[in-house]
Amino acid sequence: MDERNRQNQGSFERMGEQIGSAAGRAMGRGTEMAMGAMTSMLGSAMDAMGQWWSTADAARAAQSFDDTRDQTCRQHFQSTSSPMSSPSATTRSYEDVRPLYQFGHTAGHNPDYSGRSFDEIEADLERAWDEERSSSYGDWPEIRGYVGFGYTDSTKMPRDF
Repeated sequence: MDERNRQNQGSFERMGEQIGSAAGRAMGRGTEMAMGAMTSMLGSAMDAMGQWWSTADAARAAQSFDDTRDQTCRQHFQSTSSPMSSPSATTRSYEDVRPLYQFGHTAGHNPDYSGRSFDEIEADLERAWDEERSSSYGDWPEIRGYVGFGYTDSTKMPRDF
């Protein structure tokens, strides 16, 4: 390989490293923002619904919203938020509603709700939906489907904490 090709290869490698690094930082910020929103919701839940929401188990439940869960919820969002599936579909993005799925997912790990359907525990979750959450994400009737799906999907997972 001549000197010019070696220089180009080095330039391309450096450019690839820079692009990869920038993409990694952007992904990290997106995850941090989603976890910040989730932490805020957990605080509201703790105030309205009891002690479990302030435990390490609740934090682990929130953190167990992994890539597989994220992909399942994203598919649900895409299938229910398209103009074809709902003429009144909103202009929200999945990133806007991800914390709602995470909130439901976390609730699905609450031992007080073990073996219970979303319909049975919905009133508890709705009680935690204060004015601040409504102004950020929408009123309960608008968002309950996202929370309900996150809850129902999480109850299919093993409870290992």
